[in-house]
Amino acid sequence: MAANDKQVLKEVVEVFVKQQKDYNPKEPIRVVCDEGDLYFILYGPDIATGIAGFGITPEAALNDFKVNWNRYKHKEVKT
Repeated sequence: MAANDKQVLKEVVEVFVKQQKDYNPKEPIRVVCDEGDLYFILYGPDIATGIAGFGITPEAALNDFKVNWNRYKHKEVKT
């Protein structure tokens, strides 16, 4: 993966997250790609308390992240 792809994905994630009403600018947003080309997006301090998305392409990771964001936020409202 080119470094530019990683930066573009991070910018797309930042735009999505910043549009959400519960966005917290203090929470870090990270985009990682391991050597096997698995993309990983994390919003929050760690995977246990944050929201993550995984995929074999940037698009798949972003879609998984959005699904998990909506699940987490929807669950948060119900409890």
